[in-house]
Amino acid sequence: MFGHTRVWCRFLALLPLVLGMTLTADAGWVTLKNDSNRILMVQEAVVAQDGTVRRGKPTRLLPGETLREFQAGPVVKRIEVYEPQTPARPLFVGRLNFRDDNQVFSISSDGKSAAVVPIVAKDTVPVKLPGPKKS
Repeated sequence: MFGHTRVWCRFLALLPLVLGMTLTADAGWVTLKNDSNRILMVQEAVVAQDGTVRRGKPTRLLPGETLREFQAGPVVKRIEVYEPQTPARPLFVGRLNFRDDNQVFSISSDGKSAAVVPIVAKDTVPVKLPGPKKS
């Protein structure tokens, strides 16, 4: 009878510690949205110390489709965007700075190049309040 009570007491004593550690972890979702009218491939590339490039799994994005990825913390990643027919000719190669909060990036392409730009959430846009009236 008392053996089970001790186990529960230990569990309840450690529960706030574990919850506190998970609640304070820096993490966020990164969303890449294909805002073009073309099918695009998105691929992460990592440059090793010896200069070799190791590519991750390519992901196909149809027009209007999104890719969501969980990031455990702030990181800078190299991203390549290309069309499926011409993987040797990337439309965009660049570094994206993923912060520790939720972010959305828009991918637009005209077939010759692509742009990946962050989208600012509507509720975080600063609002300019009118100042006091001058007499």
